Amino acid sequence: MIFLRIKKRARQRISEWFAAFNITGFGLSLLAPGDTFASPSFQAFNEAFPERFFGMSPEEQWGIIITLTGTLWIVGLIINGARQRATMHIRATCSLIGAAVYGTLALGFFLPYAVFLSNLGILDALRTIFGFINPPNAVYLSTGVWNYFSISILCLYTIHAGLTEPQEEHDRHGRDRS
Repeated sequence: MIFLRIKKRARQRISEWFAAFNITGFGLSLLAPGDTFASPSFQAFNEAFPERFFGMSPEEQWGIIITLTGTLWIVGLIINGARQRATMHIRATCSLIGAAVYGTLALGFFLPYAVFLSNLGILDALRTIFGFINPPNAVYLSTGVWNYFSISILCLYTIHAGLTEPQEEHDRHGRDRS
């Protein structure tokens, strides 16, 4: 029964499913061995949790928070058909957290480039942007900026889509009346 509801609504919520699985995968990648937060692009995340809580690094703390957010979002999408009013608020909250996480990532990848360009001066910055010069120790614009910015906008869209979708009526057993 739940599988049929998921299948019925999957096309309407494909952007939400994508964002939920994407953020879950991002959180799991933070929990994997490695030092992702060593990159300057993740400085904002490092500074949010400067202390080690329960022996965990900021990367592990963020990994848990982001993975739980994505998992909760997926669970909200799965059970939404039976308890639509309750889970639409869970889904909207997870979408907002997703937009904030991905927006912060976009800024994190953009700021080193912006700082580099601002140190060059306007003419050299324009020459660098258009490829006329290649200064030593150049910082280049990462594809992560546009990727994370786009997913952030997608998360904001899913808030709107989720809160404005028509409510379906169910009988007392949770079956569609239509």
